[in-house]
Amino acid sequence: MLRLLHTADWQMGMMATGLGPAAARVRAARLDSLRNLLALAADREAQAILVAGDLFEDNQVGSTVVEGVVGLLNDATRVPIHIIPGNHDPFTRDSVYRRPVWSQLRGHIKVHTTFEPVRLAADALLFPCPLDRKFGMDDPTTAIPVRNGGAELRVGLAHGTMRIRPGVGDDYFPIALDAADRRGLDYLALGHWHSTLAADGVGAGAASARACYSGTHETTRFGERDSGNAVLVTLNRPGEPPAIETLRTGVLRWTDLEIDLDRQPIADAARTLREWPEAERTLLRLTLRGALPPQASAELLALRDLARERFVHCAIDESQIRPADTGDEIFTTPHLRQTAEALRALASGAAPGIAPAPGQTAPAASPEVARRALQILHQAAWSARA
Repeated sequence: MLRLLHTADWQMGMMATGLGPAAARVRAARLDSLRNLLALAADREAQAILVAGDLFEDNQVGSTVVEGVVGLLNDATRVPIHIIPGNHDPFTRDSVYRRPVWSQLRGHIKVHTTFEPVRLAADALLFPCPLDRKFGMDDPTTAIPVRNGGAELRVGLAHGTMRIRPGVGDDYFPIALDAADRRGLDYLALGHWHSTLAADGVGAGAASARACYSGTHETTRFGERDSGNAVLVTLNRPGEPPAIETLRTGVLRWTDLEIDLDRQPIADAARTLREWPEAERTLLRLTLRGALPPQASAELLALRDLARERFVHCAIDESQIRPADTGDEIFTTPHLRQTAEALRALASGAAPGIAPAPGQTAPAASPEVARRALQILHQAAWSARA
């Protein structure tokens, strides 16, 4: 029996742009997740760790990042580790893997820069498929020799695009869906896609596919379907389907939440955020939609403060909020009423109901912009009235 911990796409050194002060926390979490992964390898008695490319965000990552990763791999585990360069960190002339720090690697770590097979065990071979450029349209697994008899377990380690499910489009380094069968592999460990996905379409949980994406060990952005994992692969004998178990390694949670203010008052929405479990580990992308009474604008401000205080990061989309229909009595001048009517017409997709001043043209505005402008107008009028 051969037990392997398969991982990929660590993206160490990623900038996490757009997250403001939370970016440092996100970068630190990638090292914390790596510690989780190394501990799991020991706990589950893995005989080797396979890193299927993109250990680093790119070949220009800072020395501190590289030294931190090398130090952790050296000191935190004695499980053998096999690494291949991916398309983010290819083995080019300026490769991060050519830096002097890699000479400090201990014997249990191997960075594969050639296609030369190595032994994982007495009866098991690993076929690494490193990338030496960022872009290409050749299948890296074609370098693996076809099985020609023998009773050894054969494992491939590659980085590229296998069209496992609908919606996976063309990308660099396409890998045939039946690559494992073509090359006579008992398992093909893949990197590139950040969600856990097996070649039979199964994601998290047990699977029996011969090829699998482990996904990244720590989520990198909103919208990743099933990331923050590694997979434990058990191979019993040649030709027998592997057992694949998904293991959670991620530290932070990236969550999308939509709240319909037509169904849930903003006070209830605030309660949802206040009672959110593990908010201190959650990055939240919150979408608010529906009608908001002008007098609730203060509650909206309080909701923003609550979300940004409780969560690691919170991005709030308010573009789909519309002012509740309170009538135009709140507007005290004909000009304000005409402006509200014009914005309402724009928000519904109709032509604006107010003419431009002489010598000017009517400004272009999307319905979303018009709804937001109408919301601001209502809030301002309500505040002035109060």
